[in-house]
Amino acid sequence: MNIKRFSEITGRTIEILPGQTCYGYSLSDYEDLWDIQDWLNNGSYQGTTIHFYGGYIYFLQDNFNIGKVILYKYLPGSCCKIITDFSISAINLYNFQIIGSNLNVISQDKKLTCYYSEQFEIIMEENESVVFIDDDLVYFTAWIEEGVVNDKITCGYRYYDKIIVKDKKGNILYEEVGTLNQMIDGSWWIP
Repeated sequence: MNIKRFSEITGRTIEILPGQTCYGYSLSDYEDLWDIQDWLNNGSYQGTTIHFYGGYIYFLQDNFNIGKVILYKYLPGSCCKIITDFSISAINLYNFQIIGSNLNVISQDKKLTCYYSEQFEIIMEENESVVFIDDDLVYFTAWIEEGVVNDKITCGYRYYDKIIVKDKKGNILYEEVGTLNQMIDGSWWIP
């Protein structure tokens, strides 16, 4: 058997890039963008080390010196290409990320805001989070608790997850019990 080894692993885990089986990445540390501003206000932030393993990689870089978050496209062995940038003052940094089958840059808090490659907003319930965007469909997961009365758990307590699919106007198209999980080959499963 031919066993391949990574020569350097400085992150918590190696994650497979969605949609394929041979490229992965690891991060030396993990901070959300809104936390990094706090680090900078109280001293400095050393950043993270991103390790790339083949193929085009899209990533976000925050530059608080110029007040922008920059979206890059990178192919190992070539130069980074700037795709677009976002003014930090014009975006919500909470859960700011790249997501979807197409390249979508979003934030999600009390609402989903898509900044790139198109712009739209969907109001979210407090128990919802965006899992995936595929063309005109937005997949949410929602945690559900039944059997809680006046903040107390009753004998009828039940917890489960639900998948909610909405259009980009926020209209619910369908719901079903379960969670969406992406496998290393890029396929999505509902366990």
